[in-house]
This record gives sequence, structure tokens and C-alpha cells, in this order.
Amino acid sequence: MKKTIKIMGIVLLALLILIAFHTLNRLYPNNIVHKILNGVSLVLTPILLAAVLAYLVNPLTQWLITKWKIGRKYAVILTLILLLIASAAIIYFVVVFFIDQGRAVYHAITKAGFFETIREWFASKNIENIYIYVEDFLKNYDYQKILTSSSSVVRAVGQGLTTIVLVPIFLWHIMSQKDVFFNKVSDNLPANWREHVIPIVNKSNIVVAGYFKSKIISILFLFVVFTIFYLILGMPAGYVIFFAALIAILDIIPYIGPIVGLAVPIIYIFASGGVNFFYKEAMHVNAFTANVILLLVNFAIQLFQGNYVMPKLAGKQMNLHSALILVFMLFFGSILGIWGVVLSIPLGGIIIVIWNHFKERSFLKDTSEEEVEDS
Repeated sequence: MKKTIKIMGIVLLALLILIAFHTLNRLYPNNIVHKILNGVSLVLTPILLAAVLAYLVNPLTQWLITKWKIGRKYAVILTLILLLIASAAIIYFVVVFFIDQGRAVYHAITKAGFFETIREWFASKNIENIYIYVEDFLKNYDYQKILTSSSSVVRAVGQGLTTIVLVPIFLWHIMSQKDVFFNKVSDNLPANWREHVIPIVNKSNIVVAGYFKSKIISILFLFVVFTIFYLILGMPAGYVIFFAALIAILDIIPYIGPIVGLAVPIIYIFASGGVNFFYKEAMHVNAFTANVILLLVNFAIQLFQGNYVMPKLAGKQMNLHSALILVFMLFFGSILGIWGVVLSIPLGGIIIVIWNHFKERSFLKDTSEEEVEDS
């Protein structure tokens, strides 16, 4: 109980700090802290993305060096060329496929009678007021506010272009001069810092590498499982791949991703009036029942993934409490935007590594002092 109260106290304190910062930032938008954070975000985002890519492609570089006896710089150049080709192919396929399937889903959802069917369902449950409220909100919402915020749009575009340019540069330096960089940092550290920094870096490396390994396997796991499940629901083949890829890719965003990934198939099922299990009309299930089944299956899959797959693959260091994950998402998201949300778990894992390191050192120090006193 004491440990739980202590954790909740830390979480509440962090939330209060974030709320206070958000309030002050809203009241004084051009403050120096805001400008510093923008600068940190501009530099830190491409560095973090380059570090993530380095984790992912480093095995290929090492394989080229050891198997084909290629020099490190040439191996890095070849890896970057292959990465560029693969990224361009994937982006082209994903964009074209998602546009085509998204257009098809949009036409299916917006076909005549869909919204009337939804309204009739709400009316049959005596909750038509909810539908009317949502419809009025969507119709009367001032969408131009999102588009007319020129400063935020310009900043986002500028940061995006800067990230695209800087990521390959940082990736090249990280991969080609990794050993030199770490040796230089280690040599220039004060002697009393090395006993802390080097173990923290090594443990953080294990934690982050484990996380990304587990996340890749997790994405593949979700894609395969939901592909099978959507086939069982009797959805068209193109939609099956589209919906399964959507929820698998969006899983990189904790909590929010899976919810957004389910929204499109749920709307599609309502638009289609239900599903035919195993593509058999005799096994037709209405839209409401089908979506309840979809939500229950998703809950079971996410529960299994979050409590077994991820901890088993990523290790105990990444088995963070859900409240801490939310705090990390808010904190890093406010600094780094969407990439902060995506990288909130590995960055939070590094913070936990640092916390545990100093806690263990403090415990060992206290224990040794007690032994000296006893002697």
C-alpha cells in the first residue's frame, strides 16, 4: 500500500506540474520556456528517430561487415541505400493502398441510407437526442480554426521538413561513428560520472532494443490475428488487409492507436448492416452484435498482448504501470508532439532505468554504511 501511494503521489505531482505548465503556456504563448521547448523538439525529434532507425537497421550493417567483410562506412552506405529504397517502396505501397481502400470504405460508409439507419437505431433505443447532438456538433463546428492557425501549420511543416533532412544525417553519424562517439563521450566524462553513465547507457540500450524488437513482433502479431478475425467476419479481402494493417500500425501509439484503428471497421460494419460469418448468408449477424463481438475480441487480444506478449519480449523494465505510461505520453507529447507520444514508452523505460540505477546505488551505499557502523 505504501508503494502504491508513493507511485500515485508521484503520478499526481507530475500531472499537476503538466497542468500548471499547460495553463501558463496557454496564458503566455510566447514565453521563453515555450521557445526553448520548441528548439529542443526541433533538434531532439530527428535525433530520436535516427536512433530508432539505427536500432532497426544495425543488424543488417553488422551482417554485411561480418558475413561479406565490407568496411563499416561502405556497409553503412549500402544499408542506407537499401533503407531508402525499402522506405520509398513501403510508403508508395501504403499510400496507394490506403488511398484506394480508404476511398472504397468512404463510399461504402457515405452511401444513401447509412446515416438514416444509424439515426433509426438510436431512435429505437430512445437515445435519438445523442445522435442529434453529435450531428449538430459536427455540422456547426468551426473547422477553419484548425486550418487558419497559420503559425502552428508553418511550424509543423518546418519541423517536418527539418526532420526529413536531418534524420539521414544523424543516422549516418550514429551508425558510422558509433564506437568513436561513445569512446569520446566516455573519455570526456568526469571519473565519478562514468560509474553511473556507462551502466545506464548499457541498460538503456538493452531496454530500448528489447522494446523495438517486441513492438515489431507485436505489430506482426496484431496484423496476422486481425487478418484472420476479419476473414472470419466475412469482410471483403481488400478491407481485411486494410483494417488489419490500420490497427497494427496504429498500435505504436499507446492506448489511443488501437481505439482509432477500430473506429473505421466499426463504422464500416454499421454501414454494411452487419457481417456474414465465414462469408455465409445463413450466418448473418446484425451490425450492433458484430461490433460488440469485435470490441470483445479486440479487448481480449489487447489484454493478451499487453500482459503477456510485450512483457515477455521486452523484459521487466518495459512493463510500465499504465498510469506512468499516460504521464510519459503527456510529458513527451507536449515536448516532441506525435513522435513524443510514439516514443513515450522507450523514453519512459530509460527514465525507469536511471531511477533504478540510483536507487540501487543508494541502497548499496546505505547497506555498506550500516555494516561499517555494526562493525
